[in-house]
Amino acid sequence: MALKRLRGTLGRLVGRGAEGAPAAARDRAARDFAATVLAIGRSPLFDADWYAKVYPDVAAGGTSPAWHFAEHGWREGRDPGPGFSTRGYLAKYPEAAAGPLNPLLHFESVGRALGWTPPPSRASAPPVARPEDLALIRESPFFDAAWYHQAYPDTVASDPALHFLLQGHREKRNPGPGFRTREYLLANPDVAESGVNPLLHYLREGRAEGRRLRYLQVMQRVAGKGVCLATGEAIYPDESAAGIDEADPGPPSRPPSRSLFLGFEPPAIEGMMRRRSVVDPGIDPEVAEYRDVWLLPAFHALYDANGERIDASLRDTLIAGPASDRPLAETKARLSRLSPDRIVPPDAHDIVEAPHLYGGQCIPHYGHFLTNAMARFWALERFGDLPMVFPATQPDAYRAPYARVVLKALGVLPRLVKIARPTLFRRMVIPSPSLESGQRIYRCFDAPHLRVAEQALARREPRFEGKKIYLSRAALGDASSRRVLQERQVETWLTGRGFVSIAPETLHLADQIDLFNSAETIAGMIGSAFHTAAFARPAHRSRLIALGWQRMNGRYLLIDELKGHTAFYVNCCRVETYTDKGRIGEVSLDVDTAIAGLELALRD
Repeated sequence: MALKRLRGTLGRLVGRGAEGAPAAARDRAARDFAATVLAIGRSPLFDADWYAKVYPDVAAGGTSPAWHFAEHGWREGRDPGPGFSTRGYLAKYPEAAAGPLNPLLHFESVGRALGWTPPPSRASAPPVARPEDLALIRESPFFDAAWYHQAYPDTVASDPALHFLLQGHREKRNPGPGFRTREYLLANPDVAESGVNPLLHYLREGRAEGRRLRYLQVMQRVAGKGVCLATGEAIYPDESAAGIDEADPGPPSRPPSRSLFLGFEPPAIEGMMRRRSVVDPGIDPEVAEYRDVWLLPAFHALYDANGERIDASLRDTLIAGPASDRPLAETKARLSRLSPDRIVPPDAHDIVEAPHLYGGQCIPHYGHFLTNAMARFWALERFGDLPMVFPATQPDAYRAPYARVVLKALGVLPRLVKIARPTLFRRMVIPSPSLESGQRIYRCFDAPHLRVAEQALARREPRFEGKKIYLSRAALGDASSRRVLQERQVETWLTGRGFVSIAPETLHLADQIDLFNSAETIAGMIGSAFHTAAFARPAHRSRLIALGWQRMNGRYLLIDELKGHTAFYVNCCRVETYTDKGRIGEVSLDVDTAIAGLELALRD
C-alpha cells in the first residue's frame, strides 16, 4: 500500500504516471519528497499527535501525518500544529504564496530568519456529542431528517441529527426548512461569536429571550397591489412558517408579477414602489410633429425654430409630483446640464426637407441602450417608413455589436441617418419615451423588444433550457467595469447547488436573449445584464435573483411588472469606491447575507 501511494505521489511530482517517468526523475522526486517529509517532521511547529486528533480522516486512512501534510494537507488549508495556521500565514505574508514551497517549510527556511510570526491555528479536535444535545435536536420541530438528507446528499451515510450537531451548523447548513442557520446568526451576532450550535441556543435560550429567527425582512409587491411585510418577526415552533401573501393578480391584461425585497428598510421600498406604475393597456406615449427643428452635433437635445430646447427630445422627461423622485425645477436644471435652454441658430448649416423620426439618445452603454434608447422604438410600428436620426453627440453608439443586432432586427440600419454638421430638419416626428425616468412604463415598451427576441430565437435550439445560471462579474477578471469583493465565495456556494457561471458580456446578444427565455433561475450582481429581461417572451418567466444595495434603479422594477417576473432583490452589498466619472467602481459583498437571501429566494 505504501509503495503504491509513493508511486502515485512521484507520478504527480514529475507530471506523469510513475511507471512512465524516467528513472532519474523518479529518483530525484523521491529524494525531494522524502526530504520534505523529514523537514516537516523536524519542525517544532509540527505536532503529529495533534494533527491526527484534529483530522481523524488522516488516521483512519492509515497515512503518516507528516506525509499527509506534505502531500495534501497544506494544499487543503490544514494546519501542521496548534502554533501555525496555514491559511493565516499565507494571508499575512502573501509573498509566501507566490512560490510552490510548503508554507511551513517557507517559514522555517525564510520567514523565521526575517522575524515573521505565524498566526496560531484555530482548528480544534472534533467536538463530542452530548446525548442531551442530540436528543433536543432530534425532538425539535425545526429538525427534519428526511429533508436534511435530501438537501445535503453528502450526508446520506451519516446520522443527520449528529451531523448537524457536530459539523452541519459550522458549515451553516439548515436543520430543516423552518430554521435558517445563516439568518439566525446574522440576526444574533453574539451567538455567531460564541460558536454555539444556533438551534440549540434558540431552543434553550433564544426562544425565551424573544430572539429573532429572521434577519432578512421580506417586502413584497404582488402584481402592483402595494407592499406587504411577509416575514421579519420571530417564528416560534407553534407557528407555521411565514409564507408569501398572494394578492389579487389584477385585471387579465396585466400578467401576475412579484417583486420581493430581502433585507431592505420598509420605508425605502414603500416609497420606491409607490412612485412606479405601469400605464394601462391601450394608452401610448404622446407623439409630437415639429417643423423646422435644429440638430446640432455638440448637444444632446433638439431645438425648435426659435432656438428653444425641445425638452421631450432628451432622455429624462419632465415628470414631477407624486410620480417623481425629484421636483420639476430640479429636473429642468438637470436637463440644462445636458444641453442649454436656448441656442443661436448657426448661419452655416444643412437643410433636410423630408420628414424624419427622432430615435432619442443612442447611448453607448448596454443597459441604457436596451432601456432608455429603445424606449422610443415603439413608434416604429406607426412611423417605420421614416428615416431615423439620433443626436450626433454619440456618433459611434449604434456601432456596438448589441446595438447593431437590435437596429438590424427592427429594420432601422438601412434608414439610419448620420449627422455631422448643424442641420435644420423641416419636419421631425418626436415620440415620447415609453419608459420615463424609471418611474413609469407603457405597455408599448414591449413591442420592439419582443420583435427583436422573435428574430434572435428563430430556428435555434435553447442553450439554457431549465438551467440555473449565475451572471458572474468575477469571470471577466480585470475586464469587468465593476469589481465585487468576495463574489467568488457566493459563486462557489451557487455552483455547489447546480448553478452554471457565465460572463454575459462574452455572449452574443442572441445568446443573452435565449438565456432570459429558457433558464429556470438567473442570479447575479445587479447591473445591466438584468435589463436583458426586457426581451423575455410571455410564455417564459425565469426566476430572477439580483444581489444589490439599498438604492435601486426603478427600471428593473418596471420591467419586472411589465413582464410578470418573480424577482428577488437582496440588499447585501455596499459601494466602496466610485470611478472618475462617478460610476460605481468597487463593491463589497456581505457573503452571509447574500447566501441567506439566496436560500430564501431558491426555496420551492
